[in-house]
Amino acid sequence: MAMVVNSDLLELLMKGVYLAYARNSKFVSVRTAKRIAFMRLCVVELYSMDPVAAYQHGFVYIRQLAVELRQAITKKTKTVFQRIYNWQFVNCVQLWGALVIAHANTNKVLTPLVYPLVQIIIGSIQLLPTASFFPMRLHLCGLLNELTAATGCYVPIAPLVVEIFQWSALSKAPKMSSEKPPDLRYQLRLAKGVLATKPGQDAILSRAVSTLAAVLATQSRSIAFPELSIPAVVALRALMKKTNIQRLRATTKRLLDKVESNSAFVKKKRAALGCAPNEHDKVKSFLSDKPETPLSEYVKTMGAQLSLGATSLGDESSDEEEEEQQPKKKKKTEAQSPIPSKKSKMMDDGAVHEEDIVEAFEGFSDDDE
Repeated sequence: MAMVVNSDLLELLMKGVYLAYARNSKFVSVRTAKRIAFMRLCVVELYSMDPVAAYQHGFVYIRQLAVELRQAITKKTKTVFQRIYNWQFVNCVQLWGALVIAHANTNKVLTPLVYPLVQIIIGSIQLLPTASFFPMRLHLCGLLNELTAATGCYVPIAPLVVEIFQWSALSKAPKMSSEKPPDLRYQLRLAKGVLATKPGQDAILSRAVSTLAAVLATQSRSIAFPELSIPAVVALRALMKKTNIQRLRATTKRLLDKVESNSAFVKKKRAALGCAPNEHDKVKSFLSDKPETPLSEYVKTMGAQLSLGATSLGDESSDEEEEEQQPKKKKKTEAQSPIPSKKSKMMDDGAVHEEDIVEAFEGFSDDDE
């Protein structure tokens, strides 16, 4: 329909498809992740047909997300916090991030959306910076890193990840548990009981190290990498002393070695460059002829999914195996279970979700721009 109708109807389709996406992305699980990723891809392709109209819609809906965040910052009540800390809000942010990333190198019309989108993401992370919402922080940090890699805009992501390593619970011995580590791809929040266990802390810290590695790899060609990596190096060394998880300590040690090797590599190339900091052309083209750096090569060989943004929902290699291992009777029961209603008070990840931001979207017209 979008390919044959006129521009007025195309904009109507854009609005309808986005609202349908927001309405059907409230719950993320093994069974729904593929569907949400496919819907996000469809919306991005539809909006790509008219970038100018896409910018207008993006401006309106990103502004509405900002309004929701501003209300949460000013009112600071449980109800308004719930409108930010839920999968629907995160999936909407991921959608606009995916659209900007898709056009970062081909069309600059959507580039002005980067700044408000980054501000919303950082504001959401800092709104309630508790350990329970570390999974959501890692999701959003992964999306920020994708935006940085695609647009070339510098965003201070490392400090947001380093805060996890300063977690006060790491100074205490974790509780032993026979439970499997939680799959953070389908979690925005972890209960305090899970955070106190060894599997819970292992999952959080392992994902944080992987995310920090991806962030540093994005900056590994920067002429200022030796200075940019100093806070991360200090945090990784402190983590090695705190953690009692041998596998995590070994991973951290390898990453630390690669970061220091990359710093030495950049310093050597920088010393031979022979230019002043105000020679912007030479600084901007620094290491542009090098396809890989020691750190970026290491990150590629880590074998872990480093991005927590939109692409993390598309990694379903282990999900299919998990579904196959479930008893057939259980799968049949799940297939017949009703879809959670809007009045459901508990989300899949344990967070309360009583209100729907789609209602706010529908009442937010282009005239408000």
